[in-house]
Amino acid sequence: MSGPGRALVVVALTAIVAEGAVRAALAVPRVREGLGLRGHTALKLATEAGAFEPTGYIRYDQAAGWVPVPGAHPLDPHIEHVDADGMRVTRCATPPADAPRALAVGDSFTWGTDVADADAWPAAAEPAGCGAAFRNAAVPGYGPGQALRRMEQVLGHHPVQAVVFGWADADLPRTRMDTTWGYKPAFDAIDGRFTQTASLPDTWEAAHAQRVRVPRLVYLPRILAEQIADPQAADHAAAVAALREARRVAVAAGVPFLLLEIARPDLPSAVWAEVCADRDTWCVSPRDALAAASPPRGHSHFSAEELAVVGDVVADALAARFGALWDQRGR
Repeated sequence: MSGPGRALVVVALTAIVAEGAVRAALAVPRVREGLGLRGHTALKLATEAGAFEPTGYIRYDQAAGWVPVPGAHPLDPHIEHVDADGMRVTRCATPPADAPRALAVGDSFTWGTDVADADAWPAAAEPAGCGAAFRNAAVPGYGPGQALRRMEQVLGHHPVQAVVFGWADADLPRTRMDTTWGYKPAFDAIDGRFTQTASLPDTWEAAHAQRVRVPRLVYLPRILAEQIADPQAADHAAAVAALREARRVAVAAGVPFLLLEIARPDLPSAVWAEVCADRDTWCVSPRDALAAASPPRGHSHFSAEELAVVGDVVADALAARFGALWDQRGR
């Protein structure tokens, strides 16, 4: 091999090793924080370090990326039980057969990360006598496109009286990405329409092989270029399109759709506000109630006390729409 050829090989190998080291380092939260990398940029940088392989916690799902496996989770003592359909068990785990059910979908804020099963807001919203109940089909790490696909799965097998879709601005960059905490389908707003831009193969192994074949040598410059070009505008449009599509799918199935803003009083969501400005959109936010109640705040996710306030707000909205079955809440 000629001198220039050897030099090119050395440069390429050095670049591959360096990029691998950088991506591995960026997967460590303390490293990202030390570099001042947070939010949108931090999530994109960190998740390119590689998707988690399915473990005892989750299983691969072609439609949505991943779903929880049934049972208890010894790695997280807060998670006491997940049912056979991968939904987190609520306080009213066995309501009467004819009890109305509402479906909760969303991310870790709806799932109830860092709190017990009975303290997640879908459980907190259930009536004291369990005359009505929630199915908690939220999944940690989901973006709105994944939550939509999960909603479609559940609606295909379980009758519900309403869908409550939890939206948190932490999900903003997740719609367009094909990898976050695991491999996932990607979505975008193309000509204003919600569009799936990347699908998943049948198995995790095939998804992993597919991603490994994609060259990553230009990854860091691409992310920096996106930051200069303000990708949050595109992420905002994609999230809005995903939430509007979720509403359309639910309404087409004859199920009322409630869009819940999961935000603290000082952090209103522009995505939620834009979708809720649409005519005939049913929306609710706990921000005013949280400001009035001043419950103890969680570190990154909501505390059990904050989620109790969110549950009250959701229950009030359901009671106003459906009547007394949702009206009496136990605390």
